[in-house]
Amino acid sequence: MLFFLYSVSLLSSCRKDTFIDSNYPPNYQNVSTAKVKNYINRIYIDLLGREPLKIEMERDLIALQTDSLSISSRLVLINSLQTDTTFREGDTSYQYAYYNRLYETLKARLIEGVEDDYIYEQLGISLTDLSAAQSSGDSFQIARISDDIEEFYKVLSLKAELRLGNIDIADAHRIMLDNYVYETINMNTFNFVNSTFDNLLFRFPTAQESTIGFNMIEYNMSGNILGMNGNSRGDYLEILTQSTAFREGVLIWTFLSLLQRDPTDSEVFIFMNEFGAKINYESLQRTIMSGDEYAQFN
Repeated sequence: MLFFLYSVSLLSSCRKDTFIDSNYPPNYQNVSTAKVKNYINRIYIDLLGREPLKIEMERDLIALQTDSLSISSRLVLINSLQTDTTFREGDTSYQYAYYNRLYETLKARLIEGVEDDYIYEQLGISLTDLSAAQSSGDSFQIARISDDIEEFYKVLSLKAELRLGNIDIADAHRIMLDNYVYETINMNTFNFVNSTFDNLLFRFPTAQESTIGFNMIEYNMSGNILGMNGNSRGDYLEILTQSTAFREGVLIWTFLSLLQRDPTDSEVFIFMNEFGAKINYESLQRTIMSGDEYAQFN
């Protein structure tokens, strides 16, 4: 808990790299109702993809102001939109809407936001092709098309798997990279290696990384990339999404999405230590969105 409060304090003053003493919390008495409403509105849009209903705005405004806009009251609101499973007309539940929003955001980031209808269409074509390959006894095509079909199903079930806690944000990114749609957008192995680095790590591979990644995918050659060994396309994607560089990339992506800026060196240091070997993306969002910079209460 102390580490979390330290992180929130950092976010509240990150531009100057100074820290607020948690024993003397800021006074929010002069924050206008209009600013609080704007904060609530931003939370709903970023987490659910919609503005709050009038009844939701009134409820959340009372809750925040009654508790003096405390960090804890902000966290309650954010956590509710991420996890509440109570039935909500139009959303099914806040939790359901939240993971739908995350799914659409990942599609926008990695596969140009293609509609599920297109994925279903490609799935249908693959199922027809599989039937033809089975009829002709073409074992190579059966294996190839079966892989495509499995990848389509993984993409389409991604939001449910995230909601159920069966996969994490790293798994979700790997699934979004390992399918026909992403491959079609980034045709040939050379472009695939470049785009995966650019999309996930916010940089292009070095010449050495490009060669190793290419050989790993194209020829199943053993190699070491980002400090890990592999010898296949699956290994390459596993290495990329389990690397320290990927975790930092998620941090950069989240800061850009929510604060429209890169994290400072101090923020990278703190959050990377907090991540360890695994990212809790929902917790990262809560930390940033409960801070004064995001709330614009400064």
